[in-house]
Amino acid sequence: MNVAVARILLVVGAICGLLFVFGLVMQLETTEAFLLGSSQVSIGNPNWSILWQPVQLAQGQLPADLAAACFVAFLVESVYCLVMFGGEILTETIEHGNKIFSRGFKLFAIVMVVGNGVFDYNYGNVPRFGTWGHIIFAACVAFAVGVCGLACIACFLKSWKHA
Repeated sequence: MNVAVARILLVVGAICGLLFVFGLVMQLETTEAFLLGSSQVSIGNPNWSILWQPVQLAQGQLPADLAAACFVAFLVESVYCLVMFGGEILTETIEHGNKIFSRGFKLFAIVMVVGNGVFDYNYGNVPRFGTWGHIIFAACVAFAVGVCGLACIACFLKSWKHA
């Protein structure tokens, strides 16, 4: 592979990485909106400060309701990303250690992934599309986090290997 292809892969990886982060922010917002009983999130005005919340949580700077919502939202996203990026390896590893815990983890992961999609559907929207706006939002955000996250890693690794 020549240097030009490696650079193209870096650019594609960077774009996929940005889409991943944008999707992650949207999913965190929809989960927190559900937990806090807030209104719908705006795809045109993402709350980038949400990425700083774990630091604020660790420093004790968040109110109790927001701290709980932050913890649960990041837990849901962590499980979602673990399932999307390495679900098979993760479940095999857990199953090898403890069969009963493995069943519980699989159920927990399914509930969290489905719940994540429900939160995205209910609290996210692409304006002017009505119900389809909710479906489009949920599908695009799930794609951005699941597929673009993997594509970003793959492009960077391939570029690094052949540069």
